[in-house]
Amino acid sequence: MSEWIDFKALRRDLNLEKVLAAYGVRLNIRDTPKGRQHSGPCPLNLCKGKPPSKATFSANVDQGIWRCFACGSHGNTLDFILLCEGLNPTIGADVRKGALIAQRKFLGGKGDEKAAQEPQPEVRAQPKEAAYAKTLINEPLDFTLKSLDPSHGWFKERGLLAHTVEHFGLGAASRGALKGRIAIPLYDDVAKLIGYAGRLMDARHASGKDPLYLFPEPRVRSGIRHVFDAGRFLYHGHAVKAPVNRLLVVPDMEAVWWLWQHGYGNVVSTMGENCEDAQAKRACSFLKPSGILAVLAREDERGSRFAHEIMGMCGTSCAVRWYATAEDVLSLDAVALQSLLGLAETSVP
Repeated sequence: MSEWIDFKALRRDLNLEKVLAAYGVRLNIRDTPKGRQHSGPCPLNLCKGKPPSKATFSANVDQGIWRCFACGSHGNTLDFILLCEGLNPTIGADVRKGALIAQRKFLGGKGDEKAAQEPQPEVRAQPKEAAYAKTLINEPLDFTLKSLDPSHGWFKERGLLAHTVEHFGLGAASRGALKGRIAIPLYDDVAKLIGYAGRLMDARHASGKDPLYLFPEPRVRSGIRHVFDAGRFLYHGHAVKAPVNRLLVVPDMEAVWWLWQHGYGNVVSTMGENCEDAQAKRACSFLKPSGILAVLAREDERGSRFAHEIMGMCGTSCAVRWYATAEDVLSLDAVALQSLLGLAETSVP
C-alpha cells in the first residue's frame, strides 16, 4: 500500500520563504500589515508574452500563499512546488507525487538521506501543556446543551424537514458561545457526543473574527485538557452502517443534511475543503472491497481541489469518483440528485 501523507502537517510545516529561495527566486521581502510580502517577476514561466521584469508575482511568506496577477496562477506553498516540478495541482496523482517531493526536499522525508542526517531543530517546550495531567482528543462530553430550538424558522427557510432536524439533533442556540448559531452535535464512531459545532444563521455576517462555522474550543476539566480535532473526524460517520457499496463525501455539513433528507444516507463530511489523512483512511474503511468513494463537489476551482485531494489520498486504497455539480448541492432537488447520483438508498418520507 502506498505511503499515507499527512497533508495538514505538510501544509503547516512547509516554509514558503525557503521554498521560493530553493527554486531560485530572488527574494524581495517587505513588511506589511498582513505579514511579510515578496514581490517580483513570476518564476513559474506561465506568463507568456509578459515582460519578464514586471513585478506581477506576489507572495505572503508568513501566510504561505502566492498569486501572479499576470497569468492568474495562485495557491499555497505545496501548489508552488507542484508547478515548479512540472506537476498539475488539480490532478490527484500529481498532488500526491508533489507532496512526496516536498517531504523529501524540504522536510527530510523518506528517500532523502542527506536531509535525514541533518540535525533536527530543537523542539521548544510547551509550558502551558505541562500544567495539564494529559490531553485527550475527541473524548465524549460530560454535558449537553440545553434550550436548543429545533423548530426555529431558519430550518424551514433552508428547506429542512422536522425529521431531518431531529435525526441530526440540530437546534438554534439562544445563549452561550453558540448564540445566534445553529448548534450541530458531533458524534464519534460509536455515537458518543464529542462536541458541538455552530453555524451562523445569517451567512452575510461571517467574517474572519466571526466565521461561518465555529468548532469546539479546548477545555480543561480536573486538570485534563480536552481538544477537538476535526482532522480525525468525519461528520455523520457514526450513522453509516459499514460496509457500504458507495460513500458520498462532501465538504459541507449542510450538504449532509440535504442528501440524507433525500434518501442518500451513506454520506459524510470533512467539515471543510481539506481532507486530512485520518479522514481519508476512515472514509475508505467504510467501503466494501468493490465499493466507491464518491466525492460530491462543485465543478469549480475549490471543488476541483477538494475532489483531487481525496483522489490523491484515497485512490490507491479504493475506487474514487468525482460527481461534479454545476451548482451548489443545496440547490439540487430530488430529480436533479437522482439524475446525478442514481436512485436513493432509502425512500423519502
